[in-house]
Amino acid sequence: MVPWNVPQFIAAAKLAPALATGCTVVLKPSPETPLDSYLLAEICRDAGLPEGVLSILPADREVSEYLVAHPGVDKISFTGSVAAGKRVMEVAARNLTRVTLELGGKSAAIVLPDADLDAAVPGLIGSAYMNNGQACVAQTRILAARSRYQETAERLAAAVGALVVGDPQADATQVGPLVARRQQQRSLDYIRVGQEEGAKVLAGGGTPGGLPTGWYVEPTLRRCRQPDAGGP
Repeated sequence: MVPWNVPQFIAAAKLAPALATGCTVVLKPSPETPLDSYLLAEICRDAGLPEGVLSILPADREVSEYLVAHPGVDKISFTGSVAAGKRVMEVAARNLTRVTLELGGKSAAIVLPDADLDAAVPGLIGSAYMNNGQACVAQTRILAARSRYQETAERLAAAVGALVVGDPQADATQVGPLVARRQQQRSLDYIRVGQEEGAKVLAGGGTPGGLPTGWYVEPTLRRCRQPDAGGP
């Protein structure tokens, strides 16, 4: 199963090759989630990384654009939305700065007729809801063969409904809150729009009870439409 919380997964994938080849790095996390990046910097310091080789800059958009436009930056590696990626490319092009973009998409898994659901379902759940569902590689779509569609939907709905939502500092918690109120509302709006367009909620779909603070959304599974007749 994919680890539930991987806040430094992307940063580590970018930092390792840069540091290994002798480059200095400015790591710019979201200003809403800077603390784990500071912990990473402390780990690097304790491991003997020289001062100034790694800098942490939890900047807003204005400062981030200044950084992207700076002629002293030789390479930019950005993970984020398509809109932000376009802006990064536009600004970096002024200096012909090399850019690598990893932008938003709709990661799909395919459940084939011979799939072992005992093995597949835990992997799908871990991939979809890791880091409270806040990951660019989150498994956001599952395409199941018609012959296994109903079984797959029922197994996934049961697994999603059993996820433990709560305080992220509690050992039993599997899904914690989202990063901000705007993200909570955005998620709830997507769920609502999906229902208006004909999607059926199989699990979750709202906000959990008993959690007075935090921007929580229930782990949600939707069936977008019934499978067409015929086929495997």
